[in-house]
Amino acid sequence: MKILLGFILITIVMCVFMSCDKTVKYDDNLLFAMKLLEENPDIIMIMGSYWPKKPTSMRLGFEATEDSSQALLKAFTTERQGWSELKAVENKQVYSAHHGLPREVFDAAVFEYLAKTFYPEEFADVDPEATLKEFYDKFLPYSYSGIWFMHMN
Repeated sequence: MKILLGFILITIVMCVFMSCDKTVKYDDNLLFAMKLLEENPDIIMIMGSYWPKKPTSMRLGFEATEDSSQALLKAFTTERQGWSELKAVENKQVYSAHHGLPREVFDAAVFEYLAKTFYPEEFADVDPEATLKEFYDKFLPYSYSGIWFMHMN
């Protein structure tokens, strides 16, 4: 199984950076796109956040809504040449998670989301959103809101 996670290609046995070839730089979008099409991943995980200067970027977080984030996620698969033929897109295995979560004190929620996404049967009883909501309720002075995880409809 191949999984695209940001710029990481994950296989069952080991992790390999999509840009591991020394001729490919992380910021070289054309070569990355070609490598992505070549690898044809089973699952695509697009990391999102709130970048006001990049209105077409994947928007997740407090200000995100389900409808607008779904539209942005769908655009990744319809507006990029070759993406509609990718296994992940054809099989509706395109996901998104807020990229800031893995570096926060409540990072367990995003790792639960990744585990549930990559191994749904093994982690069927895990609810990453409930974990994140519980953390907000117990430890933060403001309420949980917005969209932090998403599976493309």
